[in-house]
Amino acid sequence: ILNSSVYPNPTKGIVNVSIPSLTDKATINLYDLQGRQILSKETNQVDTSFGIENLQDGIYLVNIQNDLGTITKKIVLRRN
Repeated sequence: ILNSSVYPNPTKGIVNVSIPSLTDKATINLYDLQGRQILSKETNQVDTSFGIENLQDGIYLVNIQNDLGTITKKIVLRRN
């Protein structure tokens, strides 16, 4: 899970998550900088995506976790 990637960064609204080592399933959580959970998504696919174009521009944390561990990546939303 450590080789997971979140792109593009900065994003205009679509966030792609790639988890090359995914074997079973993973949970993807999106948080704002105040620690509030904005989105939670379970996936069993190596590549998945979700939209955040309805959120305010700023910095968000993408947390990816599965039975192998947890990793958090920072992403910037900038629509213009």
